[in-house]
Amino acid sequence: MYDVNPLLSSDYRFFEPYTDPAKSTMITSINMFRSRNYYELELSSINIYQFLSTTLNGTLNIVFPTTGENPYMTFNNGDKYTLRRSANVFSSELSSNLFFRNYSELGNTAGNADVASVSGASQYAYVSMYIIVEGMNPVNFSRIYSKPVHINVFLIPD
Repeated sequence: MYDVNPLLSSDYRFFEPYTDPAKSTMITSINMFRSRNYYELELSSINIYQFLSTTLNGTLNIVFPTTGENPYMTFNNGDKYTLRRSANVFSSELSSNLFFRNYSELGNTAGNADVASVSGASQYAYVSMYIIVEGMNPVNFSRIYSKPVHINVFLIPD
């Protein structure tokens, strides 16, 4: 990970106590991820509540094609849902291109809150993803979170 981006390696080490199944470290706020510029994914053409109510068990696939289509997610090899970067963290000049595609403006770290630059960087761009389930404690109505799982580091297609 260090070869991809030193900050990526630092983030991975920071989150490790929270992702290690042998440790009891718990997440108490989603802001822990946001403070390191990790944000929720958006899915195009989907009502997330309807999707979740019908997909409680199965296989989630995240696909980053090397050519052609935008990265997408499927559940049990069903419909494709295009992955989008969160619209809540970008400057207005970049909000029209939220797909996980590598393009010249993506390297503008001044306009991208979730982009980390590296000196001497290549033309490649990567995304590191974790999956976390958010719920509600029925006793005191506070938010609760599952143990995060690091999914992978994906090469973002051109």
